[in-house]
Amino acid sequence: MSPGAKNLLQRVVTAVVLLPPVIGVLLTGGWPCALLFSAATGLATFEFYRLSVGPLSLHTTLPLVVAATLPLLPHGAPSSATGLALASLVATSAWAWSSHVLDGDVEGGAMRAPMIVQGVVFCALGPFALASLREAPGGAAWVLTVVAATFGNDVMAFFGGKALGRHKLAPKVSPGKTWEGLFSGVLGSVGFSIAARLVWPEVFTWRDVAVIALVTATLGPLGDLMKSLLKRSRQVKDAGQLLPGHGGVLDRIDALVVNAPAVWVWLTWLRPD
Repeated sequence: MSPGAKNLLQRVVTAVVLLPPVIGVLLTGGWPCALLFSAATGLATFEFYRLSVGPLSLHTTLPLVVAATLPLLPHGAPSSATGLALASLVATSAWAWSSHVLDGDVEGGAMRAPMIVQGVVFCALGPFALASLREAPGGAAWVLTVVAATFGNDVMAFFGGKALGRHKLAPKVSPGKTWEGLFSGVLGSVGFSIAARLVWPEVFTWRDVAVIALVTATLGPLGDLMKSLLKRSRQVKDAGQLLPGHGGVLDRIDALVVNAPAVWVWLTWLRPD
């Protein structure tokens, strides 16, 4: 079996094993769902820090705990979740900079402190937004649709790129991605968004469908490339090895970290009544 075929088989097996329980938890909601988002955030943040600033240390342990806590807030403290999240980010920034000031590592600290803050923003904001969507009316439908449209985009981009890819999208950042794969991914985003409207017509309007499709077709690939930029700078293929065929948790949620906040902002503040 070729390495490519083996990797594809691992991807399929991992998805088949993990998708049913994950979907079950998303449908259940409540604390099980919040804890799932928290665990994913903690693992992704750990992978991010390992790539960007090295092994866990005094500087990164507290921000990692903050990151894993943020997705718990929409269920545990729904009325004040957004304010607490913002305050946590401010406190993380203060800690990241001040802890390096105290140890006197001028050059290293100035490089690491921004990455420590970015680790929380990049890894926790998406799961926080998903957790917030789950607490909204029709929350299960919103979360499942965003996840399905995101991964549908990823799957269609993968196979479309393999079959049709000729023109490189960002060869220095992600050599395997092509413009043909990008446009193939749009089909996945649009298809799952339309399916959501047909399954849950009482939850979604056609305007919602258009927003979800647009967000997952454009911002999702951008999130993937942002993570790829970090990986290429460290000359590694995957952020981790926890998910066979997929890499690490960060490799799986890289698109959701930008898709979910955009859809959450739409539902919370921009959607017409």
